[in-house]
Amino acid sequence: MIYFHEDRSEVLFSSPQVIKRLDDYEKFSDDNGTSKRIDSVPFHMEVMISFDQADSSRFYFQNPLEQYSSVEEVGIMIPSVESTEMWASMVVHEMFHHFQYNNENFREYARSEISNLPFNIRDLISLCREDQEFLAMIQNENEYLLKDIEGIKKWLGIP
Repeated sequence: MIYFHEDRSEVLFSSPQVIKRLDDYEKFSDDNGTSKRIDSVPFHMEVMISFDQADSSRFYFQNPLEQYSSVEEVGIMIPSVESTEMWASMVVHEMFHHFQYNNENFREYARSEISNLPFNIRDLISLCREDQEFLAMIQNENEYLLKDIEGIKKWLGIP
């Protein structure tokens, strides 16, 4: 996982494939380190994976990699994200996708079917504009996640 904040990238629980591609990785523990920001993209909230041989030198080649912008950066790019809880619902959504990719059957499905679709699955804005049912499903999923977070907070006694 890579967490972006300002000019730094926090690298958490990443594979050696990711770590060895970082020029200035500073290790804090076996599961945690930091590096200068690895790209200039202003917003990340995704699980990256590619099965395309053209991406064989990328961090995410045949390796799911979660990437998140900080709460503050997401709030700048998406002003409607007004709380840490809203940001967390987005993170949990992406964590679920990582969980899916860790299932070998799903990964094979993604490799053989999803990666061959006739549109860019990374361009969710266009997908949402073209397919209102897809947009509604994403909105419903995020509402469920927010309700789950509220339920967990209540269960833990957090206001």
